[in-house]
Amino acid sequence: MSRIPRKLLFDSTEVGVNHCINRCVHWAFLCGFDEVSGRSFDHRKEWPPGRLEWLAGVMA
Repeated sequence: MSRIPRKLLFDSTEVGVNHCINRCVHWAFLCGFDEVSGRSFDHRKEWPPGRLEWLAGVMA
């Protein structure tokens, strides 16, 4: 069964709140400390909120 297109799920004339998710390719580690590689990716935790703010300013 196919998924309903997003343009049919959301009314473009209404203000809404959407949940944003992130998926990494090949189980890559996004944030925090990766025990497998021994590397810290804490600096990436600042990226999503800043990016969402920028997108809201551009799209709204």
